[in-house]
Amino acid sequence: MGHDLKQFKSLEGFLESGPSFCLQTYILMVGHKKGTNIDWDNVKEDDIERLLLLSCSILFSFLSLVKTSCSVNVPDPDPRRTKPQYKKSAKYFVLTLVLFNLTCILYRVIGISFFCVYLRQYIILIIVTGFLCNLCTWLYMSRSPTISIILGAISIFVPNGYLLYNFAGTLVVDLSRRGTKVVFFVSTIGPNIIWAGGIVGVAIYTGTSGLTLEHIISDHDTHLKFVIGMNIVLGILGLLSTMLGIVHWYCSIEKLFVPPPEGEEEVEEEKEEDENIIDEL
Repeated sequence: MGHDLKQFKSLEGFLESGPSFCLQTYILMVGHKKGTNIDWDNVKEDDIERLLLLSCSILFSFLSLVKTSCSVNVPDPDPRRTKPQYKKSAKYFVLTLVLFNLTCILYRVIGISFFCVYLRQYIILIIVTGFLCNLCTWLYMSRSPTISIILGAISIFVPNGYLLYNFAGTLVVDLSRRGTKVVFFVSTIGPNIIWAGGIVGVAIYTGTSGLTLEHIISDHDTHLKFVIGMNIVLGILGLLSTMLGIVHWYCSIEKLFVPPPEGEEEVEEEKEEDENIIDEL
């Protein structure tokens, strides 16, 4: 019951913290403040306070996203599963999960904000394409339209649902090992490639159309360096999150489907029974 509630509450974490992170990061990049931008030659105290508040708010939204993604994308050793999972077999699961989620969320959410600034007319296309990539993967695995839409949407920020037996105790997911692999890798690599296309689009657009957008950086040369730097940082984050996704699969997720030695398996079953009793209480 406790795990089901976590899955249901995860929607709140993703659908509130995700858009909040994007909006606050967008505001920080653009620098709107009553129609004017910050004068970096004469930074005022209220400008500093505003930047600090925005930065703190962004940090908390990011931490909320990471916490939510790490709390719901955990092994779900439900006895009704088609293919059992064994938490004991994946000793480094938490470590690889945190590293993967950190880089993937940073890449995708900062990427959305960055594209909103420089590719406003194409941002909806980028997000919808990423969503359709996730949606089609879930439908290909013969999951219901409802669960496909829900998990496809929240997987925009980071892959979700690939380890679940069901969602919120009502919508059955129950992927096999092969199904888990397909969903995880497509939801990781597919959107990452789409976001990489957005990075290339920003480079082409700013290189051909110039930097005429209102921005927190008013100096043209400094602004250009910022765009180039952001493209490089996002490119590194995208590559790093993809590599850590591969590491997470082979070092942790794949091992969940390997039964531990008999003695360890019995101890694990006893622990799971104790956890179920605690959840029921």
